[in-house]
Amino acid sequence: MKRILTVFSIIIATTTLAISADDLTPENTVGKILVKKSFINNPYNCSSFLFKNSHEEVFMGTAHHCLPYGSESKRRKAFAHTAKIKKIKNRFIQYRIKDRVNSYNRDLSILKPLKYQNLNILELAKSQPQHGDKVYVLGYAAKGGHQKLKLECRYLGKGAYNLGERKSILGDYIQCDHNRASIGGMSGGPIINTDGEVLGVLSAEVLSADDENISLPILIYQELKDQQFLNGKIDLDNSGKYLFKDYVDGVYSAKRVDMKEKDTEVTVSNGLIID
Repeated sequence: MKRILTVFSIIIATTTLAISADDLTPENTVGKILVKKSFINNPYNCSSFLFKNSHEEVFMGTAHHCLPYGSESKRRKAFAHTAKIKKIKNRFIQYRIKDRVNSYNRDLSILKPLKYQNLNILELAKSQPQHGDKVYVLGYAAKGGHQKLKLECRYLGKGAYNLGERKSILGDYIQCDHNRASIGGMSGGPIINTDGEVLGVLSAEVLSADDENISLPILIYQELKDQQFLNGKIDLDNSGKYLFKDYVDGVYSAKRVDMKEKDTEVTVSNGLIID
């Protein structure tokens, strides 16, 4: 009897249970980054998270515009925060800006963290969502009141978007339930499916053409795939020719998102759609 109990205990101790989307929250999954351009500029906030590839290597993900500057070797920490946005000091990701691998056009920054503690490590999604599938966004919104948010959204499809000087970036569109003026600060946060797997990194929100201070509840993320993180390397180049079933042709309002009715061929070079 003792022998049977011993074997049973070993099995339980070495089994890792999957984390469902319901159990994932900003404070147990997301590290808040403080970004400061210079001594004279006010800092701004972004979000970040941990994920692992199929070989159990752990990476830190965020948006490129969250870590755009320099090659600083100082060790920084992205902390989890409470509802009142106070640091949870035992939940963090430690990193160095100089260690990042960037894709400017794709608005992605990936790092191998120096240290991390008490934050969930997300698995990469085994398949990509279909039009209408439920997904979630996690992060710390800075504008319109500091809040930790978990937004419920539905997947729309691939499409082109502009971000600063970058034109026609290939991204994934999702439509979310929120009525905030902006969710600025959530950039770099994870997009997760209902299984709790990470689909990509939040890049941008769609702003109203009439008033740049009003955002539509439509967000865009950059997809992450396991093959980008194999053999100890990080390869963020998504160049190639694609055929997409669901393709966003235009966003005109929260209630009007036009989709192309037939399969769309797209050629991508280093993150940008080319004719």
